[in-house]
Amino acid sequence: MSKLFHRNAIIAYVLILSILVWSWVLLTVGADAIVAWIGAENGYWVMFLVALLGGVSSIGGVTYIATILTLASAGLSPLGLALASGLAISVGDSVYYFIGRYGLRSLAHGRLQTKIQAVSDWLHARSRALLFAVVYAYTAFTPLPNDVLTITLGLTRQPWLTCIIALILGNITLTYLIAAFGSQLTFLL
Repeated sequence: MSKLFHRNAIIAYVLILSILVWSWVLLTVGADAIVAWIGAENGYWVMFLVALLGGVSSIGGVTYIATILTLASAGLSPLGLALASGLAISVGDSVYYFIGRYGLRSLAHGRLQTKIQAVSDWLHARSRALLFAVVYAYTAFTPLPNDVLTITLGLTRQPWLTCIIALILGNITLTYLIAAFGSQLTFLL
């Protein structure tokens, strides 16, 4: 096996281990303890931290949404929460993209490699504008985890800059919509 394969496999394992450790910390410590430790006056930093830790894991999705709703209903700006959260989640999305691009792709052999190449060729035949629109729409208007999407984008070697801009804007849009709803909860209580 080549040195490149071993290097990419080590990178993939380290990234996966990091995600598992952060998920464990979030589940064990909990968002409430993190917020209590940091303080409510630092709500945007709390949102950034929760999105960074919880956004890289499908398991943390409930905590992430609950934190947005809680902070928005407490009076924090939906736009501020969207910016903090959207940027943090996009960091996690980048991790998954690079796991797909450098880690998992090097582990694929045979038929799987052939299928990945077929999907890659099909996607590369489409315009970047279409790729951008699909990635943006998926992240902005669905509550589905971005993990599978970003791993696929990495596996098929889609242009990172196009993908990350669409992911950032989509994550900001979705968070803004959730936060705007959460800010209305104060009127219902």
